[in-house]
Amino acid sequence: MDESCGDGGKTTKKIYVEIVEFTTFAKFWTFETLLNNAREKRLVDHIKVSAGVYLDMGNTKDFINKNE
Repeated sequence: MDESCGDGGKTTKKIYVEIVEFTTFAKFWTFETLLNNAREKRLVDHIKVSAGVYLDMGNTKDFINKNE
C-alpha cells in the first residue's frame, strides 16, 4: 500500500510516531488458527501495547503564505 498521498499536486508522507510502548501482564487463553482451520488453545501471560499517531507531512509553505 502506498503511504504517500497528493495534496494540491505535491507529495506528502505519512509517518508513524510511537508515543509509548509497554508490556502489561495478565493471564488469559487465546486461540491460534492452524492449517486446515484447526485451532490451538494457548495460555498467554503478557501483552505488548504500543500507542502512537500517524502524521501527514508535506509542503506547508504555500498554506502559511496564503494566510499571512
